[in-house]
Amino acid sequence: MAKTKEKDIFTAIKEDDLKAVQAMLAKDPSIVNSVAPKKPVDTKGMSPLQVSLTTNWHRDIADFLLDSGAAVNYMEPAELHIPQAHPVLHDAVSVAIWNSRRYACVDADDPNNNEFEWKHTKDDADRAYALLKRMIDMGADVNAVNNYNDNALSEAIQQASYLCPQKDPLTGKLYPGLKRTPEMIEDFQRIFRLLIKAGADTESRNSYNKKTIREFYEDYEVWSIYEPVLQEFGKV
Repeated sequence: MAKTKEKDIFTAIKEDDLKAVQAMLAKDPSIVNSVAPKKPVDTKGMSPLQVSLTTNWHRDIADFLLDSGAAVNYMEPAELHIPQAHPVLHDAVSVAIWNSRRYACVDADDPNNNEFEWKHTKDDADRAYALLKRMIDMGADVNAVNNYNDNALSEAIQQASYLCPQKDPLTGKLYPGLKRTPEMIEDFQRIFRLLIKAGADTESRNSYNKKTIREFYEDYEVWSIYEPVLQEFGKV
């Protein structure tokens, strides 16, 4: 009879199996900062903490990994040649932005869908924000960049822009659909504020399009949410 392959920590995380992760780390604490194998490709080179943040948000596992010494400045190794390699803090930024209180399509896969539903509670948003703040408090570098020279603030604005109403480039008017809400604005702004207060470079320049945050996003709807935070810090 063939021997069943033992589950590894990355599989346990994807299955949201906190008890299995706890047992594995009790047996070998060093695997908290192990590197995911080349297959499956979607988690290639990631740390356990990254996997806990990118294969859905495995909340209790992410918290446990941080309790257990997960590296908050990890990035996929350069030798793996991963085009989208990025610091794990960027994943926490994405979790915080996408778990903000907002509207989203009921069926995002339907191109003709214009029906929206409320997403995420205040508890969701607060817990995601707390995760991001915790990692920064633990020493995560807000100016660590991905392969396109984007820092954590650039990542936050990019992700927030995806969730904002979009303008028709020909008319300048907003397409029908995504809604701005006071709750979404509040949640986005506190994330921007946290990153700037922690020292994020507001003039970060993308190495692909050669533009700063301002130069790229000033005509996007997200700028109207971000600019007031810049003003608070006297950066406008």
